[in-house]
Amino acid sequence: MVVLMCVVDKDKKSILCVGQHLRDFDVFNSVVNVIKAKKMDIEINVVILPGYIQFLKNKDVLNIFSGISDDSLKSLYQRSTCLFIPFKDAQTSCTAMLEGLSCGTPIITSKVGDNADYLDDSCSIMPERNDKDGLIDAIITVMNDAINQKMRKAAREKSLDFDWKVISERVKRFHERVLS
Repeated sequence: MVVLMCVVDKDKKSILCVGQHLRDFDVFNSVVNVIKAKKMDIEINVVILPGYIQFLKNKDVLNIFSGISDDSLKSLYQRSTCLFIPFKDAQTSCTAMLEGLSCGTPIITSKVGDNADYLDDSCSIMPERNDKDGLIDAIITVMNDAINQKMRKAAREKSLDFDWKVISERVKRFHERVLS
């Protein structure tokens, strides 16, 4: 395990950002600047490959992880107040967001690609791409304990739509329709 910079407070409200593919680091850094400037009491944890750390600004307010175990990653998802992943561009389903859902972690992400096809407003908030103010408002909203608990439950329930048993049955039905 490689932990580059880390002082995690498990009792503090926290944001988790995982990954680097198509991530909008400019937007991420802008949002972190606002959190820092407003002196919001929010811990920011980032799981990223070492080669991408150079794109992160304000490292003094970030806990940066790389090469951590699956159990450590699961623990970060489970204790995070939200998963925050601003995207630059469209992508297919994002593993980090599916992992977040399965751990019951509310998701704040950009409305790009197929995000709206598998996330909904019960478990996520999706401002338009580059909407820094919308992302900051979303973070503030999700920090509310009552809203967070409701979204956590919805995220876990939504994750069950992606259980392999459910997906394999859908694929089987699709093949049956196509081949009949």
